[in-house]
Amino acid sequence: MKVAICISTYDRPEGLKRLLDAIAELHFDDELIVVVVDNHPDMAGKAIADAMASEYRWPIVTDVEERRGIPYVRNKTVQRALESSPDYVAMLDDDEWPEKYWLAALLRVMQSAGADVVGGPVEPVFSECPVMSWYEVAKEYYGADQHLEDGALCRLYASGNFIAKSSCLANMMPEPFDSDFAATGGEDNEFFHVLEENGCKMAWSAKGRVYEEVPEARTTLDWLKERVVSDSNINVLIRRRHENGIPYSLERGLKTFALYVLGSCRYLLSRAGSNRRVAAQMMLWKAKGRMIGHRGQFKVYGGHGGG
Repeated sequence: MKVAICISTYDRPEGLKRLLDAIAELHFDDELIVVVVDNHPDMAGKAIADAMASEYRWPIVTDVEERRGIPYVRNKTVQRALESSPDYVAMLDDDEWPEKYWLAALLRVMQSAGADVVGGPVEPVFSECPVMSWYEVAKEYYGADQHLEDGALCRLYASGNFIAKSSCLANMMPEPFDSDFAATGGEDNEFFHVLEENGCKMAWSAKGRVYEEVPEARTTLDWLKERVVSDSNINVLIRRRHENGIPYSLERGLKTFALYVLGSCRYLLSRAGSNRRVAAQMMLWKAKGRMIGHRGQFKVYGGHGGG
């Protein structure tokens, strides 16, 4: 068995080193290759990976993608990974790090569920900043929203922690991640929609866990608002691509209207500063993002792009 792990990096050399150190500790005895593609002009991430390569446990392949945007970088990692003819291709982000048995857990579900693609949870780590009082309301936007059983069939939507048969990705080349989303994010959501349409079976590995550092800048209500609006906007735009026709449009419009009405009612009935008020605000932000999407417009979120 041969696995290629793809890493897109942008201006996070310390996070990349932490990730590479964690990969080196994986419980895995078969063949593995690590592919790192840097999207930042100073190429600090590439320099880190190159410096570690000579004494690293497995081969490291590095490259640069000059075009700014996550889809371009992810596509370059997949391209370089497939050049080594792996059986499976996995993907991690440069602000994450896996548990020791992460890869083994994903592969175990791949076999037991007869899946083509397997994803796992991303657990947020709030370094040097307090967990927000409203975290329980908003945790889906910090990677802790998946509570599926191990081996459960599902449709994945985020590319920060997954593994796929290389044939699934090869069938999508040369652009498995759509560059239309280079400035907006959402390319991973579109990616899994296409995989599903291609007949790839997806499953969940509850034990295939990775951790993600959450910086202080992402612990504010302003950040949460931008993220909720953007994600809801992208979701509608992607559904417009894959679910065409008047019935689908009417269904999406009615759901948005209901979301807005319910959110407005809950907002008026909730106490300022309470979790119920935050939950109501999130419903209104989702409705706003959906409304922008109904018009066929992108709501660019400042946290996307790069890698």
